[in-house]
Amino acid sequence: MIDLILSKLSSYLCKRFSGMSLIANNTITDGPTSNGDFDVINVDHEDPKEADDLSPSVRLRSIEGRVSSRSTTVKESSRPSSGDGFTSRQQLPHDSTLPSTRYLNLRVSLSVAFLFRIALLLFSVWQDTTRWPDGQLRFTDVDYDVFTDAARALVSGEDIYNARPTYRYSPLIAALVAPGHWLFRNRLIRQSPSVNPKTFFDPPLNVLDTQRTPMHTSTHGLTSIEDALSRIWGKLVFIIADLICAWLQYNIIIIEAMPETVRESSEGIPFPSAKLSQLAVLLVSFAWLFNPVTAVVSVRGNAEAVLGVCVLACLALILRRRLFLAGLFFGLCIHLKLYPVIYAPAIYLWLSQWSCKPSGSIYSRLCCLIPSRAHFAFALGTLLSLGLFTTMGYLYFGGMVFLHQAYLYHFTRIDMKHNFAPHFYPFYLLSGLQWKMLDMKTVTGLLNYGTTRDLLFRQLSALMGMHEPTVQDNLTTWIITQCALNADVVERVFNIISTLQSLVLIPGLSFKLCGQLGLCWFAVTYAFVTFNKVCTSQYFLWSLVLLPIALAQVKVPSNRLVIPTVVEMLLMWLAPQALWLASAYTLEMRTPSSQLMARWVWILVWCSSLVFLLFNIILLRRLIKWRKLCANLTTADPLKESDSHEVADKKTP
Repeated sequence: MIDLILSKLSSYLCKRFSGMSLIANNTITDGPTSNGDFDVINVDHEDPKEADDLSPSVRLRSIEGRVSSRSTTVKESSRPSSGDGFTSRQQLPHDSTLPSTRYLNLRVSLSVAFLFRIALLLFSVWQDTTRWPDGQLRFTDVDYDVFTDAARALVSGEDIYNARPTYRYSPLIAALVAPGHWLFRNRLIRQSPSVNPKTFFDPPLNVLDTQRTPMHTSTHGLTSIEDALSRIWGKLVFIIADLICAWLQYNIIIIEAMPETVRESSEGIPFPSAKLSQLAVLLVSFAWLFNPVTAVVSVRGNAEAVLGVCVLACLALILRRRLFLAGLFFGLCIHLKLYPVIYAPAIYLWLSQWSCKPSGSIYSRLCCLIPSRAHFAFALGTLLSLGLFTTMGYLYFGGMVFLHQAYLYHFTRIDMKHNFAPHFYPFYLLSGLQWKMLDMKTVTGLLNYGTTRDLLFRQLSALMGMHEPTVQDNLTTWIITQCALNADVVERVFNIISTLQSLVLIPGLSFKLCGQLGLCWFAVTYAFVTFNKVCTSQYFLWSLVLLPIALAQVKVPSNRLVIPTVVEMLLMWLAPQALWLASAYTLEMRTPSSQLMARWVWILVWCSSLVFLLFNIILLRRLIKWRKLCANLTTADPLKESDSHEVADKKTP
């Protein structure tokens, strides 16, 4: 009899609770309610027919068990009732990595963005083959040629830094591009990488080229498809890294909107509300996936998206307080590129919870800067990762050659070629004066040694002994000599001033914005790129990879319309770039024959860089100003505006 009762009870419990996630009238729904949050649907009562078959004692125990389980479920589901828009992952019937919303779906956005980049990749093949419209313009960046040369040398067992002296990156980048040559050129591994560059890169991806060297003939069994796949492999890797960046951006936006207690739990990322998920997908799609700058830079063959994956993974792990693992990624970031070290002050202040202690004495504020266990865990992971990768590069890739090419070179690099940074023109003029001094040295008998004072007196004595035919020529020689004499000093002073800008801005922005780590990283990166001595299109990805995360923490004032404000800021960022690109194209491809007009084109490029610098400062100032009007995203829904902020917006001009 007891066995019969137990069997019926077990079958009853199986019927009641095994399909909770599948039956609508007795489940906890995983869909959003009318207000966008997740809620719990009441569990129905027991079946009277089945209840009659049970004894009163068994029925009582069954009812008590259901009541206790119901109360436990209600307690668990009441956690997001404070308005944070999240529900526990354990309450959901299944675990989805990419949760969909009622309006937008991240998976659809990722798929469309992938097709968009594949279309750009096909266009790059055509453009590099035809070089429309003047037979000179390429789509693929020269950096991709450098990556491919290094990867081909790595596969053939050569030293990548000797095979391509202009390769000044980590060997890991070449290792990512190398599988394309290993898979599709495995019969050519024994060939020397020092081949005619025209074979591979003039034009690149030219699968229709009939003038092939013996290296590409059918005797090696290498088809044009294999040739093309080996060339575009690196670009496919960078495109996939682009999509991974978007997925990480979405998750970081969700993580930063979570309360700190939920964020640091080990249960995984909970499902967000429909509003928050919609906002995250919109920001990721608008600022990254369908941003033409990010798509074009990756398809052109720049590896910045790979570094972006490491930076975003580090940020996500820090927010989840997986500090040792975050330190490992941070060390990898610094190994790939040196610039992520600018995030160190913000990370240190965030781990010290500096923003949580706005008041107090100076002593108490300084005491919170004392390193804690969290700091040591993060530092240990960073040193372990950075030391491991750097030591391997030193041992296997040339020792000091590796250190110089990958790291030391960037400390002394001065780019005199035109770029978005306005620093290029002063460096260009100073270098011209130095070359003029070298030319005049043979005439005046000057020797380039000693201090600046010695050189000055030597130059004066030489000029006193020279006889110029006219006063004007003598004055011109005097001016050129004086300028050339001080060119080195002026260049050093200019370098110091340029460096001081970053040394002041990075700690200042870190102290001001460390409470919102994603926004802080974006502001620090944006300021660093803006005031850097060299700025190219690929540098934009350093800040653009953090742009969706920063925009999630910014609210446009109520006295401004959102769409016109977005259009205005886009024009402020894109218009100077268009002006600069047009003037740079004129300088490179349509250089005027007149010397006077050529000088005016140089000045036009420099003025475009100055305008771009000015607009970037305005955009950064707006970002910081509008951040102050935002709600505390760690405790509230980002789309909900508080009354206090509405009052503050009315007072804002």
